[in-house]
Amino acid sequence: MKYKCRILFTTRSHFEHYDTFELNEIQDTNELLSLADRFYNDFSADRDTALEIIETVHHHTFAVELAARLLQKGILTQKELLNKLKEENVRLSSGDMLGIKKDGILRKDSYYGHISTLFSLSVLDEQEKYIMRCMCLIPLAGIHELLFAEWTKQIDMNTINTLIELGLIKEQPFRKICLHPLIQEITVADLKPSVTNCKGMLEHIHDKIFIMHGLDVPYAYSLFEVVDNVIDITDKDDATSYIIFIRDAFPYMESYKYKSGMYKIINELDFLSNDKEYSHLIAPSLLYGYKVAVKQYFENDTDGAYNYSKKAIQTLPDLNKDTALLYSNTYCNHGELEHLKGNYDKAMQCVEKALLILDDYNLDYTNSLIVQAITYAVLLSDNGEKTKALNIPNKCKKTVKRHNSEICHDFAEIEETTAYIYISMGDTKKARVHYKKAISIYNIIWEEHPELVEEKINRLKQLIVSQVPNPSHFIDAIIK
Repeated sequence: MKYKCRILFTTRSHFEHYDTFELNEIQDTNELLSLADRFYNDFSADRDTALEIIETVHHHTFAVELAARLLQKGILTQKELLNKLKEENVRLSSGDMLGIKKDGILRKDSYYGHISTLFSLSVLDEQEKYIMRCMCLIPLAGIHELLFAEWTKQIDMNTINTLIELGLIKEQPFRKICLHPLIQEITVADLKPSVTNCKGMLEHIHDKIFIMHGLDVPYAYSLFEVVDNVIDITDKDDATSYIIFIRDAFPYMESYKYKSGMYKIINELDFLSNDKEYSHLIAPSLLYGYKVAVKQYFENDTDGAYNYSKKAIQTLPDLNKDTALLYSNTYCNHGELEHLKGNYDKAMQCVEKALLILDDYNLDYTNSLIVQAITYAVLLSDNGEKTKALNIPNKCKKTVKRHNSEICHDFAEIEETTAYIYISMGDTKKARVHYKKAISIYNIIWEEHPELVEEKINRLKQLIVSQVPNPSHFIDAIIK
């Protein structure tokens, strides 16, 4: 070369103070097929299987090469390799050794061994390993780096920035960070994230978010994906902490109707409740209550929900300050179901008992208190006590403002309840004002999930179709 300079080709390091040219992964499938054919002539013969293999290894060039070499030298057929990759991911249980020359050195190892050596996670220090383990639990779409730093209790960004410089963590626009899917897989295989070694992040999520029911966060669905990954990926080496974490995640998911996560948690708790060592952490009444929720929301099975609700009441533990909230929630939920079945007197008795328990045990502001109060307001309204019913949401607004804000799920629910009462009074003008306020709040807190707002609007349409003279005009005025 004419100029005295050196060119370094690297697949990992990220340099801040040098001129660089980023060579991204090969996204063109035909080019990857052509690459694989160089190492195994028949790789593209079964094109559909070949494409699935490329997809399964996340288009990673070296992984595609290794897969092709394995087919050329190893015992597995193409379909067998595909099935193993799908089942075992990067930790492929193949004993076939592959010779790869890298940086002038020929090295023989297994498919998994070569990829493990490529990323060399074992040389990281303990704090770097902690960050990588926690990043495994983050959705592949990424997370804002400052939020992740908060969750993992970092006092500065040094460790995260070091891992970015090493190319293990990938930067995205707007200060988001993520892991490449293959790096996530090798981190799970090599560093083995567990409830214990990810404890700092899981404790923060539990203590600062899950037990603060009613606290709305813009990243709720990303949070639920973290819970999914905790269930799917981590080693449950601290079953007690694990049960408490997923148990307390459920009510938060319920407020967002996160279907897959709710079912997943119920299945986990069902399984763990059969273990005598941990059954004391899973009150039968609580688990029945969770089953009530999915029966109501996703299976449209009021009778099934009602039967589970009765079992929840029958299995309640002794009433004391530790179980008071469970008691109150269980009776309030049952009151709602009695109301749906047309048993007004029984419904009123249940909800009044729920509220009395909250008062007797001096339970401060919780999302449960708001839910029970507005349930009571609806019951009063349906019984013709409109003025008394309106007083309840007005009091609830003051409480929510004092402990939370006007832009939260609780406040939106209160506005909806107020509008419902005005609709029943025939005052569509005031009802429209409150529904409009509720929808505007939902648009803010569910900005990233407009389908939830649409679901609210559809439910509203069903509610008012027989109670408002011109339903379509009413709805248009609300959503504009």
